[in-house]
Amino acid sequence: MQIYEIMGWIGTILTAVYLIPQVIKVIKTKNTKDISYYSIIILIIASLIWIIYGLLTPIPQPQVYITNIFQAIFSTIILVVKIICLKESKKE
Repeated sequence: MQIYEIMGWIGTILTAVYLIPQVIKVIKTKNTKDISYYSIIILIIASLIWIIYGLLTPIPQPQVYITNIFQAIFSTIILVVKIICLKESKKE
């Protein structure tokens, strides 16, 4: 394995897990008021585009699509919790 491949996988791992603390905090506290819908939606769309790019390039790039699969999943979790919290706050 070449050094650039090792660096790519390290970047993949770090980028894939960087949203985990935010997801945990959002689930525990149910506080999403300071998180922008637009930023979450943009991140989800960007992640989906990167997944497609990583899969469709002539030489598939797992570092690209694996990272973005995790980002899309974690961003979607945050978005769902935000929507649930909004619905609960409207009931009160």
